[in-house]
Amino acid sequence: MEEWAGRGPGSCGEPGAADAGPGKLIRVRPDVGKLHSQPELAAQLRMVDDASGKVEVWCIQDLRRQPVDPKHHGQLYAGSCYLVLYTYQKMGRVQYLLYLWQGHQATTREISTLNCHAEQLDLMYRGALVREHVTMGSEPPHFLAILQGQLVVFQGHAGHDGKGQPAPATRLFHVQGTDSYNTKTVEVPARASALSSSDIFLLVTAGPCYLWFGKGCSGDQREMARTVVTAISGENKETVLEGQEPPHFWEALGGRAPYPSNKRLPEDVSSFQPRLFECSSQMGHLVLTEVVFFSQEDLDKYDIMLLDTWQEVRRPPPPAGWGVKGRRPCLRSWGRVCVTVCLQPCQPADESV
Repeated sequence: MEEWAGRGPGSCGEPGAADAGPGKLIRVRPDVGKLHSQPELAAQLRMVDDASGKVEVWCIQDLRRQPVDPKHHGQLYAGSCYLVLYTYQKMGRVQYLLYLWQGHQATTREISTLNCHAEQLDLMYRGALVREHVTMGSEPPHFLAILQGQLVVFQGHAGHDGKGQPAPATRLFHVQGTDSYNTKTVEVPARASALSSSDIFLLVTAGPCYLWFGKGCSGDQREMARTVVTAISGENKETVLEGQEPPHFWEALGGRAPYPSNKRLPEDVSSFQPRLFECSSQMGHLVLTEVVFFSQEDLDKYDIMLLDTWQEVRRPPPPAGWGVKGRRPCLRSWGRVCVTVCLQPCQPADESV
């Protein structure tokens, strides 16, 4: 189950994009404010609501759950783990969504502590939390939206005050996204080979900061980048276009080096249809039986069901002794798929797909 093959063709479409003929792609910005009145849009974007609910963030430090100042909610560290609790209302009822975010540099012990604290929170809320496991780099649109597109992932570990260790004089940040529900900024190695013509980068030095626009970036990318990098550089930044860099720019990166210069096409996810599986262990091992042409009526409250939406896999907590054996190689990595754990009737609103 680590990787499953999809059924859809490998075209170059994505939610919010329209085909304008061979070699052309017109990006259409979805209206997040219509998510409540248009369930199909919410399902397409994997959004339970318009991200206007309450957000609480805790960092796992020294085996404890430390609250993060709201001013730094969007500033995470690759060497740490975080709990992000989102509280919202749906049809007059309070609902909870708990994100378990783990950085690429987090230790096994920190990840285990993260899961333990998630269990404790779930007990405090009497099992009402829908838990979603998120790996750094694979954040779903709703997670990015509740942070208002201000997600910045720094290298290293968070300190006791929620801030990281002393930073080097030169740092490079990769900015990706066009809207609040798809924008994130990640610190990358400060060298020229980390650049890409498709995207935008912020170079922080002991002197000026450079906001570098690749030739392939769009106007929406530039507009969003100018907003999000303020949390890192403040207002002290110079705009630099690819091919017009000052000498100090390359000196700070250790000199020129080759980097990807082709415009990257958007990843295709919309062509993959959701798949529903009924889980059974009567034979002593896990057996998945696919339910074809399914609807919400096929969700049996006495069974354990698994809904695969390509970007996310949703399942209830498995009974003790259940396991998954064997792997099937294909197109996607298990580490880039969000796993949502939910109990009936606490499933998120967008599960009506």
